[in-house]
Amino acid sequence: MLIRWNDQTIKWMADAEEYSGYYAKLAELIREQTGDSVTFCEPGSGAGFLTRELASFAKLVTAVEIDERAVSEINSLGLTNVTAVCADAAEHCVEADCAV
Repeated sequence: MLIRWNDQTIKWMADAEEYSGYYAKLAELIREQTGDSVTFCEPGSGAGFLTRELASFAKLVTAVEIDERAVSEINSLGLTNVTAVCADAAEHCVEADCAV
């Protein structure tokens, strides 16, 4: 599904995450399988809702997203262990321990 990221869609996703805790729960399941201090590539990261959860335990997260507005949102989080790349994930290869 292609989402056009803008202030409205970002707010909607943030509200949904606050209500459901989906990404926090998903990250915890991932952490149980990978442990701490791993590197992640997150192709199609969107506005970074899973990214911020992974960053809480990952050594490094590389978020690859084609939408410039979404990449801007990730960069605004100020997460020191996150690199946001504006690119087509199908054409941009990133070396990492895991891809999510």
